[in-house]
Amino acid sequence: MSFIIPGVFGVTVAIILAVVGLAIYPIKRKKYRNEFMKRIDAICERFNNLMMFEFEKVVDRVIEDIGNKMSAYRDTRWSEREEINRQINDLKSLSERTKELMRKGSHK
Repeated sequence: MSFIIPGVFGVTVAIILAVVGLAIYPIKRKKYRNEFMKRIDAICERFNNLMMFEFEKVVDRVIEDIGNKMSAYRDTRWSEREEINRQINDLKSLSERTKELMRKGSHK
């Protein structure tokens, strides 16, 4: 009978430790999981903020480049328009002179 008592005592202690362990382990596990998820959420938030900041910088740079190219294109178009208007005025004056010369030549 004396060999059964330590066995029963050992089993009882093992059961008590198992119950305590199985009761505490899920609580700790849940706590660690919640802490882990909070850290992951914080890292995700920082990553999203960083990506949005970089994306906005790239978009601003692209918009600025487009504006600069449009400005250069507009300047080129404006100078071409001025040159064409000058040439049209030159052609008009040549046309007027030609008509004048033709009138003088036909009156003689």
